[in-house]
Amino acid sequence: EIELSFIARMFTRLQNLSVSNLTNRLKCLNSVVCYCDGHCPDDKPNGTCIGQPGSHCFSAVEEIYNIETGVFEEERTYGCLPPDESGFMQ
Repeated sequence: EIELSFIARMFTRLQNLSVSNLTNRLKCLNSVVCYCDGHCPDDKPNGTCIGQPGSHCFSAVEEIYNIETGVFEEERTYGCLPPDESGFMQ
């Protein structure tokens, strides 16, 4: 009885979803959600990015020269790496 009740509830929810909303939800199932900071898509505020199927999350470290202090500092960035990107991953 519990299984049938669960299936009935899920079926009702699916009926109430619009086609585009359902399509977006299905795309998310095959996608990866990454933390992004510094390399967010469309220059959106820092937070998360949703990569396409086959994408990977990345973290990068770069040394930046700070002219005010005269010292090299580490700058860390994070984001979604596209599926066709063949960067060096560690």
